[in-house]
Amino acid sequence: MSYNFEIYENKYLFPDKQIKYAKYVSNHYGNKIAWHRQYKEGIVAKGRNITLREIAGAINNPSLLRYDEATKTADCYTNLYIEDASELIIKDETLRFHPKAPGGLEFAAGWGATLTIDNSTITSQKHYHVWNLTSTSTHFGYAVTFDERLQTWPGTLGHPGTLSNYESLQFISIRNSVINNVAHLFFDNPFVLRIVNTKITNLREVDIGRYYEKGPFSTERKAWTDFIKGRKGLWIMYKYSDTLDFELDNVTITGAKGETLRPTFLVGTEYINCIPRYRPGFRKLNLLNMDMGGATVVVRKSNLMGSFGTFKDDVYKRRAWQCWLTSHIGLVNCRFKDTAAVSDRA
Repeated sequence: MSYNFEIYENKYLFPDKQIKYAKYVSNHYGNKIAWHRQYKEGIVAKGRNITLREIAGAINNPSLLRYDEATKTADCYTNLYIEDASELIIKDETLRFHPKAPGGLEFAAGWGATLTIDNSTITSQKHYHVWNLTSTSTHFGYAVTFDERLQTWPGTLGHPGTLSNYESLQFISIRNSVINNVAHLFFDNPFVLRIVNTKITNLREVDIGRYYEKGPFSTERKAWTDFIKGRKGLWIMYKYSDTLDFELDNVTITGAKGETLRPTFLVGTEYINCIPRYRPGFRKLNLLNMDMGGATVVVRKSNLMGSFGTFKDDVYKRRAWQCWLTSHIGLVNCRFKDTAAVSDRA
């Protein structure tokens, strides 16, 4: 047996980027028959250090996305999806969606994706666009695995280690930017969430999730997904994974005309009635210098969501979906209309 090696001095060959117009999983839900994937078509970008300019060059179709070098503006006429573990960097640029109907286009990202938005604007013309970051509401039960056999029912039930039902594990950094004419900013257990010196304007609350309907284990699965049903403008949810970095500082949030905003936080600061097999550090999260105007800040208990805990008592009477997490959030020098603790343990 012989081997061939090539050695390059002072050069790292990163895997090729893949950017194409294709189908991607926008929603995933289960019923009594099977898990179902709801596909959409759009620009699918896979790789690291991807830029809007690169996407335009790779697609080479102005009817889907065009890039103006003079103004550093990308006009997008289709959905834009950043693949699992991939990275999009938007710096000193504008990304402008052109949906034909309210919520008609989405800016989406998969598990472990990195979004870096620096001194930039993401907006849409005429109608609002939605953000669809991997979450319990849209991707519950979807199997993250290289083995396609485990991505279909009932294989997913037999191999829970292949599932990433309960968290996005994303890295989100938004600084000195404007996010405008948008809905459904739902950050579900990101590793990193930094939003600093940023304005979120013309925000709307909508619900785009399909959730779990009915089927095997339906009691607990419906409990998990039904728990986070609801219209979402800005929602932040933490459950059991570590929080590597969290910073919301000097952020202004304003709703679209006639929209009543209820920024909602389910941050899982303390475990009740369970002992997680994997315990993250106790979270002490503060919102700093936030101007939320006439919004009501909502705090709700969180849920362990998954068979990741054992219980202090009544082992055979209490299931993982009954393991609630107490939520706390600090408001430091913040402006808002009111607060609401809409559940116990909040």
